Amino acid sequence: MKEKIQISRLDQVTSVTQQVKDACALYGVPDETTLDIQLCLMEVLNNAIIHGNKGDESKLVIGFWEITRGYFGFQVEDQGAGLINEPKAIENFEQRDLLSEHGRGIILTKMLLEHIAYNGNKIEGHLHWTDETKTSNNK
Repeated sequence: MKEKIQISRLDQVTSVTQQVKDACALYGVPDETTLDIQLCLMEVLNNAIIHGNKGDESKLVIGFWEITRGYFGFQVEDQGAGLINEPKAIENFEQRDLLSEHGRGIILTKMLLEHIAYNGNKIEGHLHWTDETKTSNNK
């Protein structure tokens, strides 16, 4: 199953994450993995709207998410400038407090996903799991 993302407001993020939750139930994704997927996608979409598009509702956040048995992936792109000096920015975020408003999404997605990649204003990530466990950096 593959679904398109096209949003511009924070209040639209919940409908995307609810679609993902419903798809996870359909594909028998373990509950903990479903929560991790929802959290990661919520953080990525919120960051794209708040930081990438600077809250400008005339700018879109576009992309897709997909799920199959044992796999979830996504790609999200905003209309902002992207991360400047990306490797350094990511390193700085990783050294911050997880409760900080800046960098939290980057830290969480790196902790919970098997793969996460930033390319300017585009981010993609994925993870695999079996019926009982998932594969990620830390689990």
